[in-house]
Amino acid sequence: MTTPTDSGKTKYKRKILLIDKPLQGRIIKSIAWPCAVALVTASGLMCMFCFRLAAEAFEADVDLPSVAPLMFTAAGCLIVTLVLIFYNALKISHRVAGPLYRFRAVMKQIQDGDADARIRIRKTDYLLEFADSMNEFLEWVEKRELSTPTPSQSGAEQAATASASSE
Repeated sequence: MTTPTDSGKTKYKRKILLIDKPLQGRIIKSIAWPCAVALVTASGLMCMFCFRLAAEAFEADVDLPSVAPLMFTAAGCLIVTLVLIFYNALKISHRVAGPLYRFRAVMKQIQDGDADARIRIRKTDYLLEFADSMNEFLEWVEKRELSTPTPSQSGAEQAATASASSE
């Protein structure tokens, strides 16, 4: 998790843009693609009608000076909105892929023998509740392993281990 610094910003900041490219790519596509397609389609239709309006005005020999600024404004709004859509999709993908990356890293640490490894993610990340539940589960497994006697222990050692873990 994070701890705020004196400036109010968190001290754990992601240093690379894509943690898990395939996962983040799927997340970004599923979030941004439908919005981008709808926005580009709507903007295309608006431009088509503006061009038609300008052509009709030209044929009727009428001056419409606001059509060109309208089209440039629409194009600017389209670009800004597309950038915001993809930025927010990337931000959401970080909040999902980052914790999943940490889950995999901690599972690898445990597999390599570090039974004390725990999952730490930022407070703004998604899956925070799952990380807490997973840490509780790891604590439970660790306590259970300590209280379970090994086959090589004698009866006295088993009794001492059981009484120590019950305290």
